[in-house]
Amino acid sequence: MPIRINMLGKTFHRLTVIGPAEGKAYGHAVWLCTCQCGNPEPVVVVGNNLRQGRTKSCGCLLREHSARIGRLSKGRVRSPYRELVRSLSEGGKTAKQIAEELGMHIVTVYKNRAAIRRAATETLTLLS
Repeated sequence: MPIRINMLGKTFHRLTVIGPAEGKAYGHAVWLCTCQCGNPEPVVVVGNNLRQGRTKSCGCLLREHSARIGRLSKGRVRSPYRELVRSLSEGGKTAKQIAEELGMHIVTVYKNRAAIRRAATETLTLLS
């Protein structure tokens, strides 16, 4: 039977161990921790993840990082570019109109050679 490493009172990144939790996870001891962000709920963390630096906070680090690079929307991060396109498209504009306003081109991805050949011949017939 593995020996439980005493981590009581130790701090790992933002988490401070306040005591052992019930049970085990994948054969590893689990611990109750408090986060420095002020979250009142204790977090249950696998001891091995604490020691190896895989768990660093209660989730507040991810939220802070997401706020820096973009904003969260339904659990997903939206980039500033996507926010701009979304706000422009709410005005009833199509993607092509938005791209033209931004000075960009719409790129169409074709799955097979036949579709590419058809598009090329259509374009050539339009140009001639």
